[in-house]
Amino acid sequence: GTSYADVVFRLIVFKPFVGEVLQGTVRSCDIEGLKVSLEFFEDIIIAASLLQQPSRFDAVNNVWIWSVESGDLVQEIDIGIGDEVRFRVDRLVFHHRVNKIKPIPGQAKQSGPPMEIYGKMNQSGLGCSAWWGETDQTMADVGPL
Repeated sequence: GTSYADVVFRLIVFKPFVGEVLQGTVRSCDIEGLKVSLEFFEDIIIAASLLQQPSRFDAVNNVWIWSVESGDLVQEIDIGIGDEVRFRVDRLVFHHRVNKIKPIPGQAKQSGPPMEIYGKMNQSGLGCSAWWGETDQTMADVGPL
């Protein structure tokens, strides 16, 4: 016999565009860079080379430190786990899944998330939200959230 069922559901699709500015929370940091969460999406990577420069990783405190020079004064400000950050989407990587229910013998097991976002924070207005505040000029430099 055949069975039919009416199903009502909502579907949310998330795919940011390259160049879009998003705001998330740092969930981990290491010498390679940052991993950011949007609460509903966790696979966001900011490479160390795409952080504000000059930056360095402090392994003792597990934070990235940005050295800001203003004349003769050098101020060091950090970014670590739990900080709210703004980043620009640099590229999207999709890992296509095939036959997830029944693996094909001899085929390599697929791992990793279906989509990864690679971002950058090396522009004015990007990085830790607390660094910039909410001035109109900063938001104009960054673009729309």
